[in-house]
Amino acid sequence: MVATEPRLSSTYAPDGRPIRAGLELWFTEGEDDDVHEFSRRAAGQAIGAGAALDVPQTEGDFQAGLFRWTARGLEGAGVYRLVHS
Repeated sequence: MVATEPRLSSTYAPDGRPIRAGLELWFTEGEDDDVHEFSRRAAGQAIGAGAALDVPQTEGDFQAGLFRWTARGLEGAGVYRLVHS
């Protein structure tokens, strides 16, 4: 199984914080004449204010927020982390 063409989409609040995200991974499975593609999708929504950090040694800033993720009927918590340069 090989993953190809990952896709990430984000929605931001007016202050630049990510508030929603969608992730789509495409997989190819099989060989020769028996090849098919299928996808796995996940959606996330911010569940807190998040945090921002400016790191002087780098040319960018970091943002992280707690997200509630759903995929295939399951829910879980995770962190959405961005680096702006």
